[in-house]
Amino acid sequence: MGYKISFSKIIFLLFCLGLAGYANAIFHPFVHDDLVFLANNPRIDQWDHLSKIFLNPTPQAPAFSLANFYYRPLLEVLYKIQYRMFSRNPWGYHLFNVLLHIGNSILVYKLMELMLNRKGLAFLVAGLFLIHPVQTEAVASIAGVSNLLFSFLGLISFIFYIQAAPVPERYRAGRARGNFSRIFFYSISSVFLIGALLSKEQAVVLPLLFAVYEFLFSVNGPLRKQSRKEQREGLLRLAGACLIVLLYLCFRGMVTPSPMGLGEPPTKEFLLRILHIPTALLTYGRILLFPLGLHYYRSTDILKPFIGAVLILTVLMGILVILIRAMSSENRRLAVGGLVWFLIGLLPTLNIIPLINEYSLILTAEHFLYLPSVGFFLFVLSAGGAGGAVLFKKHAYKFGAVFLSLVILIFVLLTVHQNTFWRGEIPLFERMVQFEPNFARGRILLARAYYFNKELDWAIREYKIGLEIMHRYLKRIRSDQVKPFYLGFIKGIHFDLAHCYEDQGNRIQAVQEYQEALALDPIDGVLHNNLGLNYLYLNEPERAWTHFQKAAALNPQDPMAQNNLAIWQIQKGNLKEAKEILETLVKSHPQFQPARENLERLRSQIP
Repeated sequence: MGYKISFSKIIFLLFCLGLAGYANAIFHPFVHDDLVFLANNPRIDQWDHLSKIFLNPTPQAPAFSLANFYYRPLLEVLYKIQYRMFSRNPWGYHLFNVLLHIGNSILVYKLMELMLNRKGLAFLVAGLFLIHPVQTEAVASIAGVSNLLFSFLGLISFIFYIQAAPVPERYRAGRARGNFSRIFFYSISSVFLIGALLSKEQAVVLPLLFAVYEFLFSVNGPLRKQSRKEQREGLLRLAGACLIVLLYLCFRGMVTPSPMGLGEPPTKEFLLRILHIPTALLTYGRILLFPLGLHYYRSTDILKPFIGAVLILTVLMGILVILIRAMSSENRRLAVGGLVWFLIGLLPTLNIIPLINEYSLILTAEHFLYLPSVGFFLFVLSAGGAGGAVLFKKHAYKFGAVFLSLVILIFVLLTVHQNTFWRGEIPLFERMVQFEPNFARGRILLARAYYFNKELDWAIREYKIGLEIMHRYLKRIRSDQVKPFYLGFIKGIHFDLAHCYEDQGNRIQAVQEYQEALALDPIDGVLHNNLGLNYLYLNEPERAWTHFQKAAALNPQDPMAQNNLAIWQIQKGNLKEAKEILETLVKSHPQFQPARENLERLRSQIP
């Protein structure tokens, strides 16, 4: 910017930009993980087990988890506070996300201003971070608050970390900090760093980002240009942050299970993940530069060829080296700092430690870019500014202002459009399978959305596609440890297909689906119960009795199994036997309404 602008005006501009981009997401419903972690979470309103949230050795794993186990106790506490405030009204959670994202953009501005001492560049980085459409996955999804929360706490930690450093001579102007103030600021930084780590695992990179500041942006530049005292102080600050992360990792390793992997030999699987890092980096770079085709559950298939991505990335890195070497020293420092920030920020999500969607599909989710995108925007703006100065010379500022204004306008419109896919599960998952057609769980999620919307034919179609993909996995998996995971999904698909056929009135097909599920798990009492009911509808009472008995034997405490036995006795005309079963059931399960209703009807029939 060529003129001075106050911090309050910066806040106002970012607030307006944020509302322009995300206001249409505020009144969307709960979708997918929002239901798991908030709306349907049975523990969400319980406050008597806070110590278990932090110390429980078997934390709750995310829905559909194969390799990804969560340990995010501070996030769970936030969910409880939000539930106390908003109950099951989704607009409150969405508004919280939008306001927190705007708050993060303000923190990004403040951090960039401290690091760069350039308000105009700091504002542009914050503005692009705020309004880029790739952020919709973190902001428009209520469950995306994990990204917002860890970034909020991490950015505050970073700001206080810088405040704990000596004030550069060129900025001092009477603002020299005493040792007490610096220790105080460092303590605050450490507390917020711990908070970020307890909110999301991605926060482990924060000490490395602190190192980027120490080497490229602190005091007089790189550590090699500092005095020995300043070097020691910088290294001690870094060592303290690294120690916090090390202790966190040790503790987390004790309280969370290890990932299973995808069923390939461990050495081969690890090598495949590493070889596809260039594919992931190219994907991330492309959607940041050209944010089209954004979608949920973005994946990379590590069994596909990787040579092309390696060659393309190698060429691009060569071009970048040439361009960076041609820049002025100041622009080079900013560009390198931004690029290193971007790469470091992505380290936990590059599948060095597996983040597996299913089989060979590894997660390259768009919300992984939330905090790393700050470095990418700093790099692009620095490199673009250097290139614009060469190409347009005296008119570079005017051209840059017009171009960036146009980019921000386009990003606002794209963000508003991308938010619309989060208005419900059907549009969200339809878009997902459009881009991830071979993602079986995507098909299952879409099928369930269709089912609950009573679009049964479409649900059956998607379930069958998902079933076919799951069977393909089974043929290729060698690990006996991983096979049950996919067999469980196959059983679940047959179970859900049976429900679809029941709702269509096709009892014969429903029976076939339940039999397929029972072949995989013959001791599932629910399957026996449901199969028995379908045999009753098909007027095959003896078969129904067989399955009702099996269900009751497998789980004598299951009220539904006992209720179904009573129904069978009623149909056979054995009213007294049915009455005895129902009276016993009502005594042991007084809140089980079907038994109470059946007993009342039965009493009216028996003199």
